[in-house]
Amino acid sequence: MASTKKLTLGILGIAALSLAACGTGDDQAGAGFAPPPTVIETATVKTRAVTDLFEAVGTLAAGESVTVVSEIDGVVTSLPFREGSQVRRGALLAQLDNSQLSAERERAVALLAQSQSSYDRIKEVVDLGAGAPQDLDDAHAYTNRNQTGVSPHSQPTH
Repeated sequence: MASTKKLTLGILGIAALSLAACGTGDDQAGAGFAPPPTVIETATVKTRAVTDLFEAVGTLAAGESVTVVSEIDGVVTSLPFREGSQVRRGALLAQLDNSQLSAERERAVALLAQSQSSYDRIKEVVDLGAGAPQDLDDAHAYTNRNQTGVSPHSQPTH
């Protein structure tokens, strides 16, 4: 019986300790701890315009574009229009350095004048019977060839 009595006292001791640990919570350690208050921020409401701003990096492509090519080689000296503006049909888009073209035209005019003068002299000789008609034909062909280098519609460009 002594062992039953010891066993009963041991069980009662454990039960008492268990009940003491399960108290109401008023006597728990740290019962006075409370979390810090939540920080809030306030502001006065004002009515005003809101501007949306968006910055981005990218590439722009025109919806319409035109490729302009020259029929002759040359150095562009001016572009007499504003980029992005509309231009009319036939409007000047690029001014080329015409010094080379002017020199070539003047040379062609001089060759034409020289061949015409030569043709006139040979014609006089053939008309006198002192020259061969073949020489006159050759002079005529040479004059015609030089005339193709000078357009009748072109004007000197000085």
